Amino acid sequence: MFKLILTFLFCLIVGCSNVPLQTVEQPVAQPVKVSKAKVTALQQKQCLNGDGKTCHQIAVSYQRATEVKMAFKFFEIGCNLDQAESCYEAGKLKEIYKAPLESELFFRKACRFKSGDACLSIALLIEGRKAVSTTEEMTDKEKEEARQKEIDENASGKVEQGEFIEFEDQQGDVLSFLIHACDYKSREGCMRLGSYYDDKQELEKAFVFFLRACRLDQVAGCHNAGVVKSKMGQEAFGLEYYLLACDKKNAESCYVLASFYAKKEQVEKGMLFFERALNYGYNNWEKIEGDGDLSNLRANPKFEELVNSAKSKN
Repeated sequence: MFKLILTFLFCLIVGCSNVPLQTVEQPVAQPVKVSKAKVTALQQKQCLNGDGKTCHQIAVSYQRATEVKMAFKFFEIGCNLDQAESCYEAGKLKEIYKAPLESELFFRKACRFKSGDACLSIALLIEGRKAVSTTEEMTDKEKEEARQKEIDENASGKVEQGEFIEFEDQQGDVLSFLIHACDYKSREGCMRLGSYYDDKQELEKAFVFFLRACRLDQVAGCHNAGVVKSKMGQEAFGLEYYLLACDKKNAESCYVLASFYAKKEQVEKGMLFFERALNYGYNNWEKIEGDGDLSNLRANPKFEELVNSAKSKN
């Protein structure tokens, strides 16, 4: 009995329960994250000493290792050291993470440093904003007319020596940034300008820009230069550009050449280009079957053989 009383008093003083006593947990050591980017201490030192190219190389290393924050950090440093490519890449990262205003600032700086891709990106951003701001009540035709009018009012130009076109450079003008993009060797910039003038039926200007795209190794630019020459009634002059495109495996250009030589009754040449067109993937069978220009080629026994062989591969 006395023992029970002592036990009861002890429990009142210190407490008795089934809850275990707490112990102080030792902190678990967190694993140190090791960067996969191959960046040397020497590179970091060179970057911090103002070597913009090295900063860009470091950023690319982090980008390849999918360490985006570090990549952006060094792209930004490179941009501040006047590296056009760093500004452009920083802009692209901001664009991916839905920060269009910051993105445009980087693109504008890169464009000033003669990055054609950056100038093109600005043009597309401006064009996108204009599309969003257009009232929904307008028809598609009215929207296009309004866009064309705005561009026309902000731009003036002329062909000089059959090669270059100069424009008044106005802030925020889509066309002027496309001009810069093309001047700084953006193939897409040149292509967009060619298409713009082709739509406006300003064929000489369209030809100039498609030709510039062609010279930047844009195969579609070579083909389109040929198309525009044909529209200008200079089909024979267009052959040169179709041939350039065909030699770069543009199936449509090879087909055009096949049609041209077939009409001229130069069957051997026509068959040669027709075969190349099929080999490069031309598969508009409906057009082939109904194309009267190919009538001279159909008389050749090899014609059906080539078509059947190409169809079996497709």
